[in-house]
Amino acid sequence: MVDPKKRILLIEDSTLSRFWAKKALEEKGYYVDEAATGREALTRIKGNDKVYDLIISDIHLPDYNGLDLIESIKKDRRYLYVPIMILTVDNKLPVIKRAIELGAVEYMCKPFSMDELIKRVAKIIGMPESGGYKLLLLEDILRKEIKRAERGSLKLSVIYISKRKDNDGREEDIEAVLKNNLREIDSVIAVSEKEVFVILPLTGRDGAEVVVNKLKTLLKEEWNFLVLSYPEDGHNEKDLLHNLIK
Repeated sequence: MVDPKKRILLIEDSTLSRFWAKKALEEKGYYVDEAATGREALTRIKGNDKVYDLIISDIHLPDYNGLDLIESIKKDRRYLYVPIMILTVDNKLPVIKRAIELGAVEYMCKPFSMDELIKRVAKIIGMPESGGYKLLLLEDILRKEIKRAERGSLKLSVIYISKRKDNDGREEDIEAVLKNNLREIDSVIAVSEKEVFVILPLTGRDGAEVVVNKLKTLLKEEWNFLVLSYPEDGHNEKDLLHNLIK
């Protein structure tokens, strides 16, 4: 799968502030993990094979002084050059200066607007790659559905829909068309204008083929369809997706 390469760890003890910041960043296509404490943040960092591209941290946390947290993060060699943005209500020069000395590259004083947050983040790490976040979202949803199917010995299928290369017809909002004609429990993820994945819980291969025939009628002759089912064609999300698009 494509790595969006725009992964952010947001460390903020305020549930409301964390919610709005995460929502604003994800709407722009960033992938955001969150932590409410310093210990939780360090656990995520140590347990994650992929290095975050940016860490955004409050200075005042319930279990950690934010400056000490920055110092702890920088002890991990992988994070020696990873940028850190601090959020603070404390705009005293010595605090900001010390944060910069420890490795922070940017700071924002609270309260701040979500627009300003997006601008600062984009300045530091740029905007996400097109489709990258959707691909990661696809993996996350599929992983959860596979775990649910495994626990209940349930069926699960995935349909990969791709636009035919020789078709130059009118572009349509295929994601909206599919959502309007599938069940509420089905997931539709359009990773681009030419590639769409449909996750069908409680559906075996035969049921998925019925869905494909329905979709072929809706989408005319512009699209190709490929169906794989769990667990016959893969025991985890990476196996299924690899077999779908190899």
